[in-house]
Amino acid sequence: MKKALILAAGRGKRLDRKSKPKPLVEVGNRPILMHVIEGLAAVGIEEFHIVVGFDRERIVREVTSRVAGQWKLNFIDNTSFDGGLAHSALCGREALDEPFILSMGDHLFDAAHFARIAASPPEAGGVTVLVHHNPPTEKATSDSVKVRGEDGRVKAIGTDLTEYGGVDMGLFSCDPEGLFPVLAEAVATTPDASLAEALQRLAGRGKLTCLKADAAGWDDIDTPVDLIRAEMRLRDQARAGVLSHVILASTKVPDAVHDFVVGEPVTTKMVMMRGFFDRPEGFEFIPRESASSPIFVFSDETVTPLYAAPLFEKMRSMGYNAHLITMPDGETSKSLASFVELTERVLRLGVDERSVFVSVGGGVVCNVCGFIASCIYRGLNLVHLPTSLMAQCDAAISHKQAINGAFGKNMVGSYYSPRMVIVDVNTLRTLPTRLIHDGLAEVLKHALCQEPDYVEYLMAYEGDCVRDIDFLEKVVSKNVRLKCELVHQDPKEHTVGMVMQYGHTLGHPVEHMSGYQLYHGESVAIGMIVAARVSRILNICGEELVTAHVDLCAKFGLPTTIPAGITVDGLMEALKYNKRYLTEGTQMSLLTDIGRPWAVNGRYVIPVTNGIIREAIEQTMGVQA
Repeated sequence: MKKALILAAGRGKRLDRKSKPKPLVEVGNRPILMHVIEGLAAVGIEEFHIVVGFDRERIVREVTSRVAGQWKLNFIDNTSFDGGLAHSALCGREALDEPFILSMGDHLFDAAHFARIAASPPEAGGVTVLVHHNPPTEKATSDSVKVRGEDGRVKAIGTDLTEYGGVDMGLFSCDPEGLFPVLAEAVATTPDASLAEALQRLAGRGKLTCLKADAAGWDDIDTPVDLIRAEMRLRDQARAGVLSHVILASTKVPDAVHDFVVGEPVTTKMVMMRGFFDRPEGFEFIPRESASSPIFVFSDETVTPLYAAPLFEKMRSMGYNAHLITMPDGETSKSLASFVELTERVLRLGVDERSVFVSVGGGVVCNVCGFIASCIYRGLNLVHLPTSLMAQCDAAISHKQAINGAFGKNMVGSYYSPRMVIVDVNTLRTLPTRLIHDGLAEVLKHALCQEPDYVEYLMAYEGDCVRDIDFLEKVVSKNVRLKCELVHQDPKEHTVGMVMQYGHTLGHPVEHMSGYQLYHGESVAIGMIVAARVSRILNICGEELVTAHVDLCAKFGLPTTIPAGITVDGLMEALKYNKRYLTEGTQMSLLTDIGRPWAVNGRYVIPVTNGIIREAIEQTMGVQA
């Protein structure tokens, strides 16, 4: 068989974007229809007859530009594309006068399926249907076309079968003398007849045979969940297919195998204590066994005179061998060069195995001090005393310590838990307005991802969020509780803990591409809005979710658009320098509604194609200079 008929005329109402024809929806960063064309070409198809209807010009333009003359294309118009598949298939009658392969334009097949059907030409006057025997539940839905067969012959085919042995996969080898007459009969009886109704007529004449598919994967992509499952499958296959030689467990028997387990669970004591900095001697935050060891107090140029220097002097007066280390303000202190310089400074001052590292400041100070503490002697005591809202809500309430790389944020780091975190919300009285708003981004993140009632409370709040210290204490305390719950359940953020990454997939690139002129929370706010728009494009949420994101961010003084100077192409390039990026593509944490993270096949890490991300970014771009 050298010819193929591909049905690509329908609207695809059940899939993602209203504006995009279903055959052009991307899986593996290529349209579904191109997967079909390339798969058929690989088994010898030379001539492609593609039935088009909805958004005809767009499909023709996209496919023609991608094929670029490699194969012969013939686009067949179906002006009644809202009718059934029988009418759509019948449109190919004039173009096909020899056996051909018939394929759905919105199904994704493995190479083995194309090879199987190409090697099985139809009998005279008949059609052969590729059947997935004993399919899993997600493949045998109420909309699936079921097949009941006997001795290789189909006895019944349709969506309403209660007893069946498999489902029709949407791939057929056809004799035009057998298929087109039954299509014409079905359409004459019922203008919007389904393909299955026509094939049932052929089955009744004993001319519909079934061919069992092998175990290779395939996808009938009708819903956003189907789309993500297909993306997951392709990425898993790409990852597994990299190696030219797969080592089997039985290839060589080891001489011996020994296991060892290191470490015990570490508990971080979270302490809410308003007024701690007024009288630090009233609470024991340095372990007694470290009383004679060098203590290192890290801070920055802004916080040192406010809190770190007075604390340092108090500690010296109490008898501690304390050292004050002040770093420059801002993200420049999170560089590899700064890390090396500060680490060598600590080593020159002298350190022992019971030394304590104390961070006094915002997120940058917490991260730098924490990472140094995790590295010297492979880990020493760490205490966080966060003074910014961002640190009190996020950076300090974490066992993640990191510094930046040349290509992105938090690219070098470790999982290392502090012994204690003390939150004194009185420090927020000296925090600039912009940094209050910045820290509230993490509050909004946990509210949107975990508690609808919390979102309602924040939307109803009418006070001055910058000066209302009671409000700030309430949201910090709430955030600490919500984050502690997630860290306890999923410390490495592989399942429900992906909530902590919400908004960060795009937030980190936005922050980096702004030259760190945007603060972390401001960037995460933009990233959350992009994530909400990704959910909307995938049609897993309503427009109200996007509106809630935009309204909340605007209410609490956070940006809602990507600022001028940052380009779509720049952000797309920066995506690959992100913790959740794999060679096969970008992964995101997404919501289906407020308080409802999306999981597919039990995975909260959702693969998203570049086209969808780009569209969401474009929708979030501000006015460019």
